[in-house]
Amino acid sequence: GVEVCTQAAMHCLTRVLNDETLKGHHLMAVQSIMIVLRFQGGKAAGHVVQQFVRPLLDIAQGEQPGMREFALQQLPLVLASAGTHMRPYMPEIMSLLQGCWGKPALLPHALSMVEKLCVHMLHDTRPHLKAIFPKLLAVLDKDASRRIHGSVAKVLEIMGLIEADLQPSLQLVLAAVLRLVEDRSAPTEARISALKWIGKTCGSAGAGGVEMSRHAGSIVQCMCRLLGVGSATKREKLLIMYALRQLSRDLGSRYVCFIPSVREAMEKASVVDKEYDRLAARAMGGSAVWGGGQSVRNFAAEETGGGGEAEEAGKVNVAEFRKAWEVAHRSTRDDWSDWMRGLKLTLLRQSPSPALRACATIALAYDPIAGELFNASFMSCWGGVGSGEREIVLKNIERACSQDWSPNIPKEILHTLLSLTDFMERHGQALPISRKLLLSAADRCRAYAKSLRYLEKEFRMVPESREVSLERLFSLYQSLSLPESSNGVLSYATKELKLELREGWYEMLRMWEEAFAAYQSRLSKEPQEAHNLPTPGGMQAFALAPCTMASLASA
Repeated sequence: GVEVCTQAAMHCLTRVLNDETLKGHHLMAVQSIMIVLRFQGGKAAGHVVQQFVRPLLDIAQGEQPGMREFALQQLPLVLASAGTHMRPYMPEIMSLLQGCWGKPALLPHALSMVEKLCVHMLHDTRPHLKAIFPKLLAVLDKDASRRIHGSVAKVLEIMGLIEADLQPSLQLVLAAVLRLVEDRSAPTEARISALKWIGKTCGSAGAGGVEMSRHAGSIVQCMCRLLGVGSATKREKLLIMYALRQLSRDLGSRYVCFIPSVREAMEKASVVDKEYDRLAARAMGGSAVWGGGQSVRNFAAEETGGGGEAEEAGKVNVAEFRKAWEVAHRSTRDDWSDWMRGLKLTLLRQSPSPALRACATIALAYDPIAGELFNASFMSCWGGVGSGEREIVLKNIERACSQDWSPNIPKEILHTLLSLTDFMERHGQALPISRKLLLSAADRCRAYAKSLRYLEKEFRMVPESREVSLERLFSLYQSLSLPESSNGVLSYATKELKLELREGWYEMLRMWEEAFAAYQSRLSKEPQEAHNLPTPGGMQAFALAPCTMASLASA
């Protein structure tokens, strides 16, 4: 089912990633794997993660042009999907982060990784926060880091995620944020993000967040200076007033001492805020106000995290499916090879499994992918088509296996079709195809092991043809050098099935002494058949000269 298809896709793609000779396909392999993980709907199984994470970390730590950045970009998505399954890889992830901080091009990826670690693995990340925290502060202070798009917003988002661990270092964080909002040379985007964080943090104080009351004076003074400079934009003024409202709610009557200076700054900036006026009046009346008020979300839309829902299974395009299976007008080896190549790709593209469909693009560039996933993609399509399409498939497989229909079909294609029937049988969906036809196809492509399996089934299940099947089994056992199996089947046939013993069976198995004894026994019982038997003297010579027998047998 779905699990078989997902495992097959992941095994195939990670094999490509682990092959250094296939570096040119690594990018597409990672892209395909990320689609598979997205299909998991944020609930990637541990074995899926184990298959993929190690090679992805190796790429992220390497120096392959373009691939390192791409792998770092994907790791946060893997963290979001895999969650605690990533726990064994924490040392490698921390080492990887250490190499990213001083490189502006890698900083966004490092911040995304830290964010996802704090969301999905906070307990495992806490021991490493002491090493991470100075790097985050540096982003707020350094002009070069501030100018990287989204860096300040991401750092402050991380600060919000680790509020419970932030209290001992709150003064350092707040000082850096206040310096940022007052630095007119800093990017507007960075200053806006900092103002949002101040308002949000002030608003969370009464709900178990960090305690901001000790720093109220620094915050109010900074907000008043911003209002007073006259260069604040409308959006900045809205965010400043939001922060002051949240602080007023938090402090209650303790906020009274700040009211005059804030009022002066508001008048200077021509700001009117009725909600703030109400809260200020309430503070002067001596009561704190919890909750209510406008949320900072009204000032800017928040991004929604990835991980999302699992992608739905697709539907098979019946017309494309039928066309791909058509074997009419295939005569030459090249015709059959083109047919099989197109069939493999079509089954991948039409597979209802998103994990297999994700492999279709890389399969166009690297042929072995489609071959390796042929059985899984067939099984997924087989479950997605009706009885009419199934009849067409069976008819065309039978034609491809038939000597009359396909005298020039390459042996490797017969091997592929026979392996497909074995795969479907192992997964409880055996295809209703004649064993005799499959046996004939196996003989044509010299797949002796498959021939043996079909013959053993024929021997067990079709009593009327057991003698013929037995002789063919002996021949195959000899070809595969399985004398023990030969002896076992012979014993079973004569003792359990009560088949009449034929002296020639011993000869087929090169059991010369037993053959001689059987012929002698028959001759004694039926002397009139002497002319149909080998010369007694010749058989006796074999029986009495073991060395000669061995040499002749080996010859």
